[in-house]
Amino acid sequence: KITVVGGGIIGLTTAVLCELFGRSTQIITKESLSEHIDDPTPPPQFSTLHAAASVIPHGYTVPNRKPVLEAALDCFGFLARTGQVGVRRQKHYEITEKPVSEQDRPWYLGLMSDPEILDAATIRRGAIPHRPDAPRLGGFTYWTYFIEMPVFLRWLTRIYKTLGGSIRIDYIK
Repeated sequence: KITVVGGGIIGLTTAVLCELFGRSTQIITKESLSEHIDDPTPPPQFSTLHAAASVIPHGYTVPNRKPVLEAALDCFGFLARTGQVGVRRQKHYEITEKPVSEQDRPWYLGLMSDPEILDAATIRRGAIPHRPDAPRLGGFTYWTYFIEMPVFLRWLTRIYKTLGGSIRIDYIK
């Protein structure tokens, strides 16, 4: 039996993947996730500090990162198409306070849907959040997936329990 410490997004995902690969698992977490499974507004301690997380590979350092990102985008694309698990597709903006050129394109931009380089004039005239007194602006935009953590964690917990996983409330020092 594999023990996963922590019942957040990483712990739940790890446990679900282990169960899918035929390994019996148990999550040990200091607070119960299951008691909030049907609560439409779970308390914040059962998600990240942010309401949503995006599938954007900042600080992504794994080897062969391109196929890993492609697989993640395919997976979250599938989940978004279900319309029921808290994953949605939306336009994302990365704004900097310096002009951006083709040479500044991040490695992942070509994998995203409808990538576009933004100049200062485009940013200033649109409804794109930026600091109004910034002397210089630039950036990128593209479509990606956003995960509504409270909805997604409830779904992931249901999947985990359906696969036979168990959750033990305990505090490990």
